[in-house]
Amino acid sequence: RERAWRRGALRHARRRGRGPGGGMVQLVTELAKSGRAKCKKCKESIEAKTVRVGKVVENVEAGFTSTQWFHPQCVTSRGPVVAEEIDGYDELPAHEQAVLVDAIANRKRKVAKSEGAASPTSPKKKIKKASKDAPSGDGTPAYPTYVHGLDMEEAYKKYNIMRAPELKDVLRTNKQLLGGVKAELVARCVDGEVFGALPICPACGKGRLRVKYVKVTGHNGQGEFSCPGWFDSEIGSRVSCGFTSSKVERPAWRQPGDLEPDDGAEAAKAAGGDWTKAFDDISPTDKKGAAQALLARARELRLSVSKDEHKGLVDCVQRLVATRDSSEAPWKPAEALVALQKEFPPIAPLSVDDPDDGEEKGPNEDIARIFDELAHWIGILKPENYGFKLGAYKKVATALRTKYATERVASGKALAKEKNNGIGKASGEKIDEFLSTGQVAALETMKAEAQG
Repeated sequence: RERAWRRGALRHARRRGRGPGGGMVQLVTELAKSGRAKCKKCKESIEAKTVRVGKVVENVEAGFTSTQWFHPQCVTSRGPVVAEEIDGYDELPAHEQAVLVDAIANRKRKVAKSEGAASPTSPKKKIKKASKDAPSGDGTPAYPTYVHGLDMEEAYKKYNIMRAPELKDVLRTNKQLLGGVKAELVARCVDGEVFGALPICPACGKGRLRVKYVKVTGHNGQGEFSCPGWFDSEIGSRVSCGFTSSKVERPAWRQPGDLEPDDGAEAAKAAGGDWTKAFDDISPTDKKGAAQALLARARELRLSVSKDEHKGLVDCVQRLVATRDSSEAPWKPAEALVALQKEFPPIAPLSVDDPDDGEEKGPNEDIARIFDELAHWIGILKPENYGFKLGAYKKVATALRTKYATERVASGKALAKEKNNGIGKASGEKIDEFLSTGQVAALETMKAEAQG
C-alpha cells in the first residue's frame, strides 16, 4: 500500500511540474563539458562543446537534486518552453544562443502526412535508419523514404558510414543546421550533396532558409522555402523575417577544406563605376548628402534596404562612417556599398517561368503561382506587418495544387464558401480577378514598388 501511495504521489507531482520529492523542476542550459552524457530522450551522446538543456529535479524528502540532460530539440515539458528564460541562456555564446532558440522553437514541428514528405532540414523529424543487414524484399539494400535515384543512393552510402562529428564538419563547412541525431545529419548531407546547400535568406540576409518538400520524389530540390528569422544579440531576442518562396537557387555543396566561393569579387564589381565621382563634390562633413548618394545607388542595384527613407539613410550613414579613415577623411563610397551589399543583399525576383522539367502540371498551376508571387513579395516588402498573409497565400497555392488538382476551378467565390480548404473571401476575389483579367492588381502594385 505504501509503494502504491508513493507511485500515485509521484504521478501527481509530475503533473504539477514537481520532482519525485515534491521539489520544483528547473530548466538549465550550458555547453556540454564532455561527450559522456547521453540525451534522456533519444539516448544519443551529447557532443562536447555543444549546447544542452538540463532538467534539475529537487528531491525535498531525500535532500538532493538530480539533473537529466537533453539535446535542445529533445527536451520535454508539459508547459511552453521559452529559450531566453532558461537559466544559463545569457552565459552562452551568441551563435549557441541562436542554435538553442531555433531548436526549442521547432522541437514540436510536424511534417504534413498527406504526401508523406520529409524535410531533411527539420530537426524534430525522426528518419528511420537503413541497415545493411536489412535488405528489401528483392534483396537490394533498404533506404529511407527520402532517398530516390542513383545520385541520392550514392550520397547516402557515402554519408551513412560517417560518424556524427564528421557529418557536422561537412554541415559546418556549408553553414547548415547542426542539431539532431545522426539519421537527421545524414539526411541533410544527402540533400545538400544532390541539390545544393540551403542559402541565406535573400530578404533579411541573416536567416538560413528551410525547405519543406510537397512531394517525396521528383522535387529537384525545390519546395516551400521559408526563413525562420535570426537571433539579434544586440537586442537579445529573435527577429522574424517572413520570407517565403517556391523556387530558390541553391549554392554548390562543399567538402571540408574546399575554398569558399569569392562573393566579394561580384560585390566589388557592382561597387565600381562612374557613380563614385558624385562623391568628389560632397564634403566630408555632409553626411546627409553622402547618404543620399549611396542610397540612390543601392536603389539602382535593388538592394534590400528599408523602403522607409529615413531608415535607409541611417543604414547608409553607418556604412559610410565605418569605412572611412577619420571624420575629416574623404568618403569611400565603393567600400561602403560593399558593406551595404553584405548586410542587405539584392532582392531576388521570383521566377514564375519554370523550365519544362517533364512533369505534368496541374490545371490550376498558373493561379497557384500568382499566390506564390504574392507571398514572395509580401515577405520581402512588408514582413513585419503582413506576416499573417504569408501563411494564407501559401495555403491557397497548396490547395490549388493538391485539393483541386483534377479540374480547372471556375469560381473563386465558390471556393471561398467551401470549408477547410484554406481559401477565404479575399483570396477567392483574387482568383476571380485573375480568371477574368489574367492578372491581379495587388500583385502588380507590389512588383512596381519593389522595382522602385
